[in-house]
Amino acid sequence: MEYNSITEFIQKKHYKVVNSYVKSHFNKEKCQYKSRRFLENVVLRDVKKIDIINTKNIQLLETELISFEIELIVTFLEKEFVNYAHAKKVIKKNVEEKVFVETNVMLNNGIKKMKFLSVKKEPYYKYIEGKTLTKHLVPYMSAKNLESYAESFLEKLCPEALNEPMVLPVNNIVKKLGLKKVYTKLPSNILGKICFRDVNKNICLDDGSISRCKAKKGTILINDNINKKYKTSENVAIVHECIHWLYHKNFFELLFILNPKIKSIFDMENLNFDIEKDYLITLNYIECFAQQLSYRIIMPKKTIIMKYEEEMAIIKRQYPNITKSEMCEKAIKVLAEYFNVSKLSMKIRLCQLGIKEAHGTYCYVDDQYHKPFEGANLVHYNTKEYLVSFKNAIKLYSKNPTLRKLLDERKIVYANGFFVLNNKLYIEYDENKKIVLTDYARSHIDECCLEFDISYDYKNKGYDASCYWLSSAISENKKNIDIDAKSIQNSRIIGVSGDMSVVIEELEEAEMLLMKMNKTFSDGLKLLFKKSGIASISDLSRLSKIDRKTLNSYFEGRTIPNLEKVLALCAALELYPSLSYRLIELAGLSLGRRGKPIDQLYMFLIGQCYHEGLDSWNERIKKVFKHEYLP
Repeated sequence: MEYNSITEFIQKKHYKVVNSYVKSHFNKEKCQYKSRRFLENVVLRDVKKIDIINTKNIQLLETELISFEIELIVTFLEKEFVNYAHAKKVIKKNVEEKVFVETNVMLNNGIKKMKFLSVKKEPYYKYIEGKTLTKHLVPYMSAKNLESYAESFLEKLCPEALNEPMVLPVNNIVKKLGLKKVYTKLPSNILGKICFRDVNKNICLDDGSISRCKAKKGTILINDNINKKYKTSENVAIVHECIHWLYHKNFFELLFILNPKIKSIFDMENLNFDIEKDYLITLNYIECFAQQLSYRIIMPKKTIIMKYEEEMAIIKRQYPNITKSEMCEKAIKVLAEYFNVSKLSMKIRLCQLGIKEAHGTYCYVDDQYHKPFEGANLVHYNTKEYLVSFKNAIKLYSKNPTLRKLLDERKIVYANGFFVLNNKLYIEYDENKKIVLTDYARSHIDECCLEFDISYDYKNKGYDASCYWLSSAISENKKNIDIDAKSIQNSRIIGVSGDMSVVIEELEEAEMLLMKMNKTFSDGLKLLFKKSGIASISDLSRLSKIDRKTLNSYFEGRTIPNLEKVLALCAALELYPSLSYRLIELAGLSLGRRGKPIDQLYMFLIGQCYHEGLDSWNERIKKVFKHEYLP
């Protein structure tokens, strides 16, 4: 960037006018020496130089009019005339004094109409939410007041939407703001852009072709594929850009001022921000803020609750025997279509508004849809979670000894996204031999499942971090999962996990086989193959993906497999964990001592997924290590 800050810009581009104003101010106050016969000392001060130090207390007066104070160090040449009865002496010295110049400027294609109002010796600090600006000219707006900002937006531009459920008339809002909407060809990752300056630019599309974009300042550009690829996104995209126009216009004006190379907002894609990385943080913040606020505007609090309660009453009459979370999921589908947003957006909005039963609806983990679940204490959607992806389950298993011990002892099992008590009341096997929750467990999720703390990676630590979670809530890459074993929920689950009825049944059968597996690898494999119920070596070859010739050499004791092939056999034979570890031991191998990250994954598969078979194991392995597979 050519200039690092507005302070540096004023120092280099407007120093002369600031200097002239300050000198003029102090020349008016200068003491005049009037008479040689005057016996008292007289001090004359001349401004020698000024140094611009900072700009502070930035306030928004109107849409493009801002005020701020320029902090200066003024160096005076001070002359003290000392008078005696018969002589006169002049003492000269330099004196520095800090002063503040109150200034108004208009930001419109550069700084216009710079006006100096006063010079003060003390700064005047004040904070008005929505009016006080950061050093990047972004209004300070607290995340806790987002609902009131949304209401203010609608009161000004569409007051009827505050009292009556409706699809927001975004085209009318665009007109009221003096903007224009245009459909154009844009890259697929860009749903919309707003022009803060005139645009006349070539834009590279996904297929490498070039689209000529020409638009005036105040034009909202909408991707002409938005209704084909993102059917419910156009209204959100338009409101999003209107928010930028209302609240962030001055930030982009500042970027244009500080870096003359930027001709339009499209130029920011390749801009090097290394000199001032705070600008990237601010860009991230305003995108999150606009996303948060746009959903609250599209889905106003009062009318959403009104429509939700109306739909729930209808659904309850139609489906009297389904759970409340299942009713809620049906209501979310109706509301999403009515307000023209995605089902996930509607779910998150209801969670924000305290609709507890919405938490367990429309859940997708590892690209798999989960039936609705509910519980008496499902709260804090953005900080607590019950569903955990397989990749995060492995991370938790690796780093948390308490959880690992519970899983290894099979007091807790990983049931297709949930860490649940190993009890027949709560778990069962589906048609793919995967452990899943029973219907009872889904209706009493906090009775049987561990809860996890979630947090999100964000860079905008200088702002309200809570304004970030919505955009991160659907991104697994930004989500951090951890467990507090001492929380009320988890300590209760761990406390009742001693009911070993299921574990004992499995363990007794495994113990009988373990007692017989005390010879060679070949003998152990023969025993397990006989008990597995697999009809032939050919079937074992198909299930383990190890050819028949190699398998015969294992059975005859001529060769011993490597670890990957032993694991493939464990998966194919669907061995109970203790049996898998004994077979690995008989092969002269060990698991967990090699120091390889993938070993934790193998141990998790042995302990939690032993009924699933090799194909399922490989699917799970690819979720964590894309290029690994067994055997």
